[in-house]
Amino acid sequence: MDGSADWVFLAASPRAGTGDFYVARYPVQHGEILWRPSWQAAIAYCNARSQQQHLPPAYDLASGRLLTPSGEFARHCTEVAGYRLPSEEEWDWAARQGPPGWDFEARHKQHCRIPGLDFPTSEQEADWFAHGYARVDELIPNGADLYGLLGYAREWCSGCDTWQATRNRCCHWEEYYTNYNNDIGYQVRSRCQADDACYPFRLVLGAKVAGQPPTRP
Repeated sequence: MDGSADWVFLAASPRAGTGDFYVARYPVQHGEILWRPSWQAAIAYCNARSQQQHLPPAYDLASGRLLTPSGEFARHCTEVAGYRLPSEEEWDWAARQGPPGWDFEARHKQHCRIPGLDFPTSEQEADWFAHGYARVDELIPNGADLYGLLGYAREWCSGCDTWQATRNRCCHWEEYYTNYNNDIGYQVRSRCQADDACYPFRLVLGAKVAGQPPTRP
């Protein structure tokens, strides 16, 4: 079994330089529990997966920088051939996917209290807000059946360009006021975290450089 059903192919975003890529349908998990490792452990896992599939490593583990297939530092994530973490732009693009007419904002608001206005009201929600989801059955599907990218999602990501700090970046949602009526919208933000921070993560594979569909995550 090649595991192709466990991946979603996404064409390049028209508003961000993502390139075509495959994204895992779920974060990496152990049974029903999501793995929440450090960022360093997450990129080491990416390289190990690449080695298993006879692909070049995506990361220089010492610096955390992305690599081209020839082993040089990549100028952009689309130059990387191995398994890697998504960039902020790829994560955002994947989260918003759905059929024509799918209401991303409405779906998101069903499952996320607004920080600063509606603080999490349970220990479970507080844990999600601080660390991301913990179990597979907590994950919310979007319109493309990608799980765990909405609501209180927090996942490790990588910088896409050489000017972006790469190490310890974590994607999450922030709310903002869209107009003077105080309507709420959501936008993805990524910030660098401490070395001992632990979050879930998922894999992506650049379609153009890899030249093949990925196998089961």
